[in-house]
Amino acid sequence: MANFSFDIESTLDKAELTNVFEQVKRDIASRYDFKGTPAEIEWLDDNHDGFKVTGNSDYQIESIAQLIRLSLGKRGLSQKLLDVSGPITTTNLKAARRCLLNRV
Repeated sequence: MANFSFDIESTLDKAELTNVFEQVKRDIASRYDFKGTPAEIEWLDDNHDGFKVTGNSDYQIESIAQLIRLSLGKRGLSQKLLDVSGPITTTNLKAARRCLLNRV
């Protein structure tokens, strides 16, 4: 009798994630409703484990998260990679959220 087994390896394509990051940065720079605001996206750390999204309101944070989701979808990556369940912190008229990348 044959024994079948398989292993599932969960890896992220760092090149595609870098492309998503750069595309969202370009989208933020070109959108009229983000002009003159603190809207930006940054890597959380050197390992590229997630994004730090900054804006002046919850609306901007959600808009940037939607841009990330759209860019992930265009690149054939699952939108489940993005974990936006963390709280939005507000300081000095800026709102920020950590968007972690899940290993699915």
